[in-house]
Amino acid sequence: MVVSYELRLNTVTQEQSLRLHLMPTYTKGQTWAALKKSWKAYKIAKVHKDTTKMKDYAERIRTLQKDLGVTQAKFPELGLT
Repeated sequence: MVVSYELRLNTVTQEQSLRLHLMPTYTKGQTWAALKKSWKAYKIAKVHKDTTKMKDYAERIRTLQKDLGVTQAKFPELGLT
């Protein structure tokens, strides 16, 4: 009985692990909305001269642009070209 229980635990763990590694799928509209919000947040961070947040948002912007298949923005001041 104990062996069966352990096997069941391993199976659940593997399934959970698989779910964690799969990328969620978003619609194109959701991705465009996320891109718009990311640009707004980037601009706010730039006004506040918060380079850490600027870099985070710039990376997010580039990832979303890549997902949408559009040209990726360059952020040379942050080392992202």
